[in-house]
Amino acid sequence: MIINLRITALVTVILCPLYILLAEQKNEDPGELTLKRIFTDRDFSSKGFSARWSTDGNQYTYLKDAEGKDKGKDIRVYNVAESRDSVMVKASELFRPGTQKQIEIEDYSFSRDRSLVMIYTNSKRVWRRNSRGDYWVLDRSSGELRKIGGEARASTLQFAKFS
Repeated sequence: MIINLRITALVTVILCPLYILLAEQKNEDPGELTLKRIFTDRDFSSKGFSARWSTDGNQYTYLKDAEGKDKGKDIRVYNVAESRDSVMVKASELFRPGTQKQIEIEDYSFSRDRSLVMIYTNSKRVWRRNSRGDYWVLDRSSGELRKIGGEARASTLQFAKFS
């Protein structure tokens, strides 16, 4: 019995400092910079800002998460002179015709008069960049959304532009 107590005491004396030492190593200082924290934990990552200035320089457009039940992104416009922000294209306008599938905006451009919006989506990588994808055109006045390329295979169009 005395031998069992001595063994228990010896194990306790050895394991307690070891446990304390290991517990301190796990609680890293959150202020300490490590390679893991910089490159893996995304503590220092930032969200991009997709602002596009208008040709007159008085406003810019950008993407912002839609408010409410819509999960996509709105294209919003900010008027610098008036310090006013408004929705230009609602995420709810970007559902593929006849489906409940929403178009995810990867890029967008406007016609000169801004009545049409071309949306680039479903892109695939070619060499170093995602340059193949699908293009959709939204007529802002009628709300009509149509796919460019008709029945072409998905992610096969490149570099579509308004002329």
